[in-house]
Amino acid sequence: MFRPELAKLLRERAYTLSELSRLLGVPERDIEDDLEHLARSLRRGDERLVVTPARCRKCGFAARRSGMHRPGRCPQCRSTWMEPPVMHLQHPATRPATPSDPPPRVAGRGVLEFRFTADCWVEVYGPAGERLLFDLARAGESRAVSGPGPWRVFVGYADGVRMSVGGRGIAIPAGRRSGATARFVVAADGSAQ
Repeated sequence: MFRPELAKLLRERAYTLSELSRLLGVPERDIEDDLEHLARSLRRGDERLVVTPARCRKCGFAARRSGMHRPGRCPQCRSTWMEPPVMHLQHPATRPATPSDPPPRVAGRGVLEFRFTADCWVEVYGPAGERLLFDLARAGESRAVSGPGPWRVFVGYADGVRMSVGGRGIAIPAGRRSGATARFVVAADGSAQ
């Protein structure tokens, strides 16, 4: 019975089943039932529920089926490092949302942007601890998250990423590095600590 809230969230960006469950505070099974009903309801209108299949972070294998759950192992390399499927609502006149699409700019909210020069694992958490980004980005890709900040950031290869807020570059504080990785906090104004 969270279909209006669910549709609103899925129009904003792509989410995994577990992210939707946490945001709405209901079990994944209830979210899955509502998503199935929403998909059937949308057949009469212009929007469609698009499910991007699970992908192996190790070998890049993409599942062919568009189920909502992550498989336990990659069928190709047998790795357990599987990225869960993500879903969003798409209007036929628009192009599909992808994880590299920057979120829309909203007044009063900052946008933290990443540009990757090498393959790099990245995690970003919002002020309430919610996971905003959790992905293996490839060289040449970009990602962005929006929100009020501050953001807690972890990068797996600090030399392989360039970050900015509002076009202002962010330097990773030297004391926040540990080998090739770094953990730090970025404020909405772009200051890092």
